[in-house]
Amino acid sequence: MLGIGVDVNMDPNVLPSDLRACTTTLAAEVGTRINRTFLLQDILRELERWYRVFLKSPVDMVKEWETLNMTSGNRITVSGAGEVLEGVAQGIDEEGRLIIKLNGGATRTVAAGDVTIVKQ
Repeated sequence: MLGIGVDVNMDPNVLPSDLRACTTTLAAEVGTRINRTFLLQDILRELERWYRVFLKSPVDMVKEWETLNMTSGNRITVSGAGEVLEGVAQGIDEEGRLIIKLNGGATRTVAAGDVTIVKQ
Protein backbone atom coordinates (compact mmCIF):
# COMPACT_ATOMS: atom_id res chain seq x y z
CA MET A 1 0.00 0.00 0.00
CA LEU A 2 1.18 3.52 -0.74
CA GLY A 3 -0.01 6.73 0.81
CA ILE A 4 0.96 10.24 -0.18
CA GLY A 5 -0.10 13.45 1.49
CA VAL A 6 0.70 16.75 -0.21
CA ASP A 7 -0.55 20.14 0.87
CA VAL A 8 -0.90 21.85 -2.49
CA ASN A 9 -2.84 25.12 -2.46
CA MET A 10 -3.99 25.45 1.12
CA ASP A 11 -3.14 28.74 2.84
CA PRO A 12 -0.74 27.82 5.69
CA ASN A 13 -2.17 30.68 7.76
CA VAL A 14 -5.40 28.73 8.30
CA LEU A 15 -3.48 26.09 10.28
CA PRO A 16 -3.20 26.26 14.07
CA SER A 17 -0.23 28.43 15.05
CA ASP A 18 1.73 25.50 16.54
CA LEU A 19 1.70 23.73 13.13
CA ARG A 20 2.70 26.72 11.00
CA ALA A 21 6.36 26.49 11.99
CA CYS A 22 6.69 22.94 10.62
CA THR A 23 4.20 22.96 7.72
CA THR A 24 4.13 24.43 4.24
CA THR A 25 2.34 23.97 0.93
CA LEU A 26 3.61 23.71 -2.63
CA ALA A 27 1.90 26.97 -3.55
CA ALA A 28 3.51 28.79 -0.61
CA GLU A 29 6.94 27.49 -1.62
CA VAL A 30 6.73 28.41 -5.32
CA GLY A 31 4.65 31.57 -4.90
CA THR A 32 1.78 30.59 -7.18
CA ARG A 33 -1.21 28.24 -7.20
CA ILE A 34 -0.58 24.73 -8.51
CA ASN A 35 -2.79 22.92 -11.02
CA ARG A 36 -3.64 19.82 -8.99
CA THR A 37 -4.65 17.77 -12.05
CA PHE A 38 -1.25 18.32 -13.69
CA LEU A 39 0.49 17.62 -10.39
CA LEU A 40 -1.36 14.33 -10.00
CA GLN A 41 -0.49 13.34 -13.58
CA ASP A 42 3.19 14.05 -12.88
CA ILE A 43 3.11 12.08 -9.64
CA LEU A 44 1.48 9.09 -11.35
CA ARG A 45 4.04 9.18 -14.20
CA GLU A 46 6.88 9.17 -11.69
CA LEU A 47 5.30 6.35 -9.68
CA GLU A 48 5.03 4.30 -12.88
CA ARG A 49 8.67 5.00 -13.76
CA TRP A 50 9.91 4.04 -10.30
CA TYR A 51 7.73 0.93 -10.28
CA ARG A 52 9.45 -0.21 -13.47
CA VAL A 53 12.86 0.43 -11.85
CA PHE A 54 11.72 -1.57 -8.83
CA LEU A 55 10.63 -4.50 -11.00
CA LYS A 56 14.06 -4.59 -12.66
CA SER A 57 16.15 -4.06 -9.51
CA PRO A 58 14.72 -3.35 -6.07
CA VAL A 59 18.25 -2.76 -4.76
CA ASP A 60 18.90 0.00 -7.32
CA MET A 61 15.64 1.67 -6.39
CA VAL A 62 16.48 1.67 -2.67
CA LYS A 63 19.97 3.09 -3.42
CA GLU A 64 18.46 5.93 -5.42
CA TRP A 65 15.82 6.48 -2.75
CA GLU A 66 18.58 6.85 -0.16
CA THR A 67 20.20 9.65 -2.19
CA LEU A 68 16.90 11.55 -2.04
CA ASN A 69 16.17 10.82 1.61
CA MET A 70 15.82 14.15 3.41
CA THR A 71 15.44 12.56 6.84
CA SER A 72 18.91 10.98 7.14
CA GLY A 73 20.91 12.60 9.90
CA ASN A 74 17.97 14.69 11.11
CA ARG A 75 16.04 14.49 14.36
CA ILE A 76 12.60 13.09 13.57
CA THR A 77 9.40 11.88 15.09
CA VAL A 78 7.44 9.00 13.61
CA SER A 79 3.85 8.43 14.67
CA GLY A 80 1.77 5.43 13.79
CA ALA A 81 0.56 2.07 15.08
CA GLY A 82 -0.36 3.67 18.40
CA GLU A 83 3.12 4.96 19.26
CA VAL A 84 5.40 7.91 18.66
CA LEU A 85 9.10 7.31 18.10
CA GLU A 86 11.71 10.04 18.50
CA GLY A 87 15.32 9.94 17.43
CA VAL A 88 17.72 10.49 14.54
CA ALA A 89 17.06 9.02 11.09
CA GLN A 90 19.96 6.79 10.06
CA GLY A 91 18.86 5.94 6.53
CA ILE A 92 16.84 3.31 4.70
CA ASP A 93 17.39 -0.43 4.90
CA GLU A 94 17.39 -2.87 1.98
CA GLU A 95 13.64 -3.34 2.29
CA GLY A 96 12.87 0.39 2.18
CA ARG A 97 12.22 0.82 5.90
CA LEU A 98 13.35 3.94 7.73
CA ILE A 99 16.12 3.24 10.28
CA ILE A 100 15.88 5.33 13.45
CA LYS A 101 18.34 5.59 16.32
CA LEU A 102 15.97 6.25 19.19
CA ASN A 103 16.71 8.78 21.93
CA GLY A 104 17.53 5.92 24.30
CA GLY A 105 20.15 4.50 21.91
CA ALA A 106 18.23 1.54 20.50
CA THR A 107 17.72 1.21 16.74
CA ARG A 108 14.32 0.57 15.14
CA THR A 109 13.10 0.20 11.58
CA VAL A 110 9.75 1.63 10.53
CA ALA A 111 7.80 0.56 7.46
CA ALA A 112 4.92 3.04 7.82
CA GLY A 113 4.01 6.14 9.78
CA ASP A 114 3.88 9.91 9.69
CA VAL A 115 7.45 11.23 9.71
CA THR A 116 8.23 14.77 10.82
CA ILE A 117 11.66 16.37 10.72
CA VAL A 118 12.06 18.25 14.00
CA LYS A 119 13.14 21.81 13.30
CA GLN A 120 15.72 23.03 15.80
